[in-house]
Amino acid sequence: MDSSKIILSRIKDVTAPLVDIYQCDEIDISILRMLASDARASQRQVATALGISAPTVSERMAKMERAGVIKNYSVQIDWTALGYSQIVFLSVSAAGDYDIADVMKQLWALPEAEEVTLISGDVDLLVKLRVRDHYHLRELLMDHIWQITGLKGT
Repeated sequence: MDSSKIILSRIKDVTAPLVDIYQCDEIDISILRMLASDARASQRQVATALGISAPTVSERMAKMERAGVIKNYSVQIDWTALGYSQIVFLSVSAAGDYDIADVMKQLWALPEAEEVTLISGDVDLLVKLRVRDHYHLRELLMDHIWQITGLKGT
């Protein structure tokens, strides 16, 4: 087996799966827009705002949940208010004889990692990190990222 197949052998395990495209209409889009702006809005509130019945909203939301369009209801955090004001993009190269999926998993395990994206070109990955300041980034690089097995460079 050549080395390019070894490196990418388990990449499907850590990348986004292919999904069927959900066929939606304007009502579905309106429901999604309302939920995106306020995930805590009740089905009755959504129904009233859109001029449709609450059971219609309930049925449509349940259908979108089953189809994976709505994955969860969450809170949006202002990380700057918590002191994590710096966004850093880090390019990462994996060693040629190491499975990049393992490197990706180790990067995803970092609490500071917001995104780990496989890219093509001279580097293998682009990682979006959220850190407090330069010193936090330095500590993260030296104590965690540069210690990842299979990492060639950043």
